[in-house]
Amino acid sequence: MRTFTTVLLVLCVAFVMLQCAGSGVKGLTPYGQFRVVEAGYDKVYDATKNYIYELGYRINKDDKQTGEIETDYRLGAGLNPPREGSDEGRASVTSESRTFTGEKRARFKAKVERVDELHTKLTLELLTEIREINGPWELITGDIRSARYTYDRYFEQITARAQGRAAEF
Repeated sequence: MRTFTTVLLVLCVAFVMLQCAGSGVKGLTPYGQFRVVEAGYDKVYDATKNYIYELGYRINKDDKQTGEIETDYRLGAGLNPPREGSDEGRASVTSESRTFTGEKRARFKAKVERVDELHTKLTLELLTEIREINGPWELITGDIRSARYTYDRYFEQITARAQGRAAEF
């Protein structure tokens, strides 16, 4: 009886994952987002690696077996900082309101995970840091609208490449 319950539970979880995968599941991580892509693992991994490279990032970790891709920081890249007077995107919130006048940089962390033969979970984290002139680097999550647009564009480009079609934007 216990074996039957375990098998039933595994089948239910697999069914739910397949249903979610087919409907374009999305989600958030603390500094990024994930999507389930309708394409095989190898195609999604290669499309992700190539797209990140084309964006001008230097890849310093490339492990196809674990699905992990990481880059060095690229100056001038990343999400837009929060609007003036808003603390919405700061990882370490300060009480002062100020206008951003410094530099920004970003690096990628990507994780590719096989769901089944035709679906792959892709997690992208664009870790953006800003600093005021002569100040320390500060990790931000970015302006919400900027983050939504940026991640949608990145996922569309990678998905299109993995599926062998032209990107919509």
